[in-house]
Amino acid sequence: MRDPLNITLLGVPVDCEGIPGGTARAPTILRRLGLLQALPELKDSNDLPVEINGTQRDPISGIKALDDVRHVIGETHKQVTRLLNEGTFPILIGGCCTNIVGAIAAAAQVSDQESSQIGLVYIDGHLDLYDGKTSPTGDFADMPMNFILGKGNASLGPEMDCWPGLAPHTVSLVGFRDRDIALRQSALMPEDFPIPPQLIDADAIHQSTPAVIAQKILRYQQGVASKFWLHLDWDVLDEVDFPSSDYPMPNGLTWAQLSALLRPLVQSPMLVGMTTACYNPDKDPDFRDGRRIIDVLRCAFEE
Repeated sequence: MRDPLNITLLGVPVDCEGIPGGTARAPTILRRLGLLQALPELKDSNDLPVEINGTQRDPISGIKALDDVRHVIGETHKQVTRLLNEGTFPILIGGCCTNIVGAIAAAAQVSDQESSQIGLVYIDGHLDLYDGKTSPTGDFADMPMNFILGKGNASLGPEMDCWPGLAPHTVSLVGFRDRDIALRQSALMPEDFPIPPQLIDADAIHQSTPAVIAQKILRYQQGVASKFWLHLDWDVLDEVDFPSSDYPMPNGLTWAQLSALLRPLVQSPMLVGMTTACYNPDKDPDFRDGRRIIDVLRCAFEE
């Protein structure tokens, strides 16, 4: 079990749709619902001073509110670098999936300094391999994995321009169920890489058990990396179980499946940090989903 004294919470209150509210409210609401009390002795670094405000797509990159996206990535990169160098375990609470890009770049660069290899376990209902041209919306939440794997990072600012991205085979893509949609929209596909990521879609989880899948992921990561970062997009949950999503889809995980999958990953000594994203409190009038999120995190981290 990881020492809870070393866990530090950092809010990233942004919504890449570029309008007020939405997922940008998630860090505040989750604190109000008791997130800090759910993880004993959790340190709170408060929220990053960031926002994504605007719906205009950049004419070159195709990314909506590009300057704000760059600022989010730069601030996230800076703070995650600081926290890791201080020996803490960061948990970033989004907000949207923009938070993962600066975080994993920072984790990779810190690992390089320590002569170790970082992997990424990416639990998400989507592959997130669009770019600014193939994304139907321009929302950066469509694109994180594209940039994490080193495609077009120069458009995201100096922190990313100097980072080549993760080697695709060090990534585990888990829980996705949008492959056919993404393929029709000409998004990048995992098989486009010479050595693709580990692929475990939602159907594979339904056909097995979460505990078996978690051990499969851990064995894979042990073979490709010495440590890993965990990203959790709550839209991996089924639209019936989790209506508080901006990207609802059928055939997702249940809360019980997600909890059982998450705990072995969080308890692994290889894990160095975590991001969560895409809970929209505006779609959760009684905050039932917010409380379930806290319960899942509590169960994952408790002894």
